Amino acid sequence: MINIITLAKNDLSGLQNTYRSLGNFPLDFRWIVVTPEQDSETQEYCQKLIQRGFNLRVYIDSGTGIYEAMNLPIKDIHDEDWIWYLNAGDLSNIDSTVCDVMHSLIISDSGWAFGGHSLANNRNGILRYNPPPNVFSSDKQLFARNFVSHQAVFMKGHLIKNLSGFDVNYKVAADWDLLVRASKISRPFIVDIPIATFYLGGFSSAHRNIGNFELLKLRTVHLPHHYYFESYIWFVYRIFRNKLVTSAEKLLPDVLDHFRKRNSRK
Repeated sequence: MINIITLAKNDLSGLQNTYRSLGNFPLDFRWIVVTPEQDSETQEYCQKLIQRGFNLRVYIDSGTGIYEAMNLPIKDIHDEDWIWYLNAGDLSNIDSTVCDVMHSLIISDSGWAFGGHSLANNRNGILRYNPPPNVFSSDKQLFARNFVSHQAVFMKGHLIKNLSGFDVNYKVAADWDLLVRASKISRPFIVDIPIATFYLGGFSSAHRNIGNFELLKLRTVHLPHHYYFESYIWFVYRIFRNKLVTSAEKLLPDVLDHFRKRNSRK
């Protein structure tokens, strides 16, 4: 069984887009929606789907933390089931054309797997496609070079439980930390297909500097000492770059999107 876990907080339109994108998913799956108690609109929408026979389970969380919410359903998922995090607004790119690839994934002995992802925004649609790297590398992941997006990752229940889920001490980069920790104990299965499309403008986009600080910490935790100097140089560069990106998003958004498209990985 594939368990697709979706966080939804006051974003019914995004949740509906995610639901529609799952319409062509070629395998049986269970959809798990995690939403705070005060989001009655999302709960009502989910109840209507359940009444129509859709395989959906709703979890009510405190609404105080993203990674606490992502961890909430893990305990109830079977060890050999797959988990895929596709949050409200994220879109599945998986359909019947990749059914054979997905079947190979399902029957594989790997503890986790990843593919490619597309980057998009609500203004200009898909900006670029990032294919999966040939191998997972902790240093490339934590320096944001040919990285793997958590929206393009499947993980077995037993592995994520063994890792104690996402580290809730992080506010933005716990998904990066989880993938690096997973790579240390399990070799991933790589599927060279577009797995998901995720949209800019979410929590991580709004808190880039927090993410920058957390990635600095993760590099000191997970990478050898000889990376320290490069890591701090990269930290300063990203702080400066984040300021430029934030300004461009306000003043020259279409120009910024043009550069994002030009930087598409081939």
